[in-house]
Amino acid sequence: MSAKNWIKFLALGLVWGSSFFWIKIGLQEVSPLHVVFYRVFFALLGLGAFYIFTHRRFPLSKGWKLYLFLGIFNVALPFFLVSWSETHITSGMASILNSTQPVITSLIATIFIKEEKLTSRRIAGLVLGFSGVLILMSNKLQGEASNQAFGILAMIIAVIGYGSSAVFARTHNNGIKPEDQALGQFLLGIFFVIPAMLTFESPFTIPVRFVSYAAFAWLGLLGSFFAAITWYGLLNE
Repeated sequence: MSAKNWIKFLALGLVWGSSFFWIKIGLQEVSPLHVVFYRVFFALLGLGAFYIFTHRRFPLSKGWKLYLFLGIFNVALPFFLVSWSETHITSGMASILNSTQPVITSLIATIFIKEEKLTSRRIAGLVLGFSGVLILMSNKLQGEASNQAFGILAMIIAVIGYGSSAVFARTHNNGIKPEDQALGQFLLGIFFVIPAMLTFESPFTIPVRFVSYAAFAWLGLLGSFFAAITWYGLLNE
């Protein structure tokens, strides 16, 4: 990768890594699906402003299948699972579990992308990375594994969703710009989030604490709007 892309990659690590802390903050006042709604809402605000000021048009009909897949498996489902998992595990644990994403993504990519074959060098890297995750988790499960099992399972399913979405986007994003992928996934994703929120977490809750809105703004504007455009840009390159 170029130096510019390495900077983008490191910025994504900082933004996504800190998101688990802000999710925990948001959960202090609202339920998991509400956290997801506010996160996606702020992401759409940022993307809407971006499209207005740059005078861009959004080609919904061109990539709706990609947007639908990403809206479900990269937004609605994993966002909820991550938020819900943090009602059972710490934000640090969630972040560590999320770091298995490169391993999961590589394994899925091996099946669906021909040039992503598992070479001996890549296998060694995956083993080393996964070993690091195990070391980080080794002192976090003592005496509490049974209470944390559901949260851990939810995070693993979320990571599989993220990995599948990365591979799907890589193989179906021909001619679709990163910003269009970002807007498309959040637009279709919120159509699943709102009915689920109103069904399972009724009535609708409006936060009153400033720190909650700060958390949602961080999650939506940086952890979703900025991160999605940057991530899809990296995938394209």
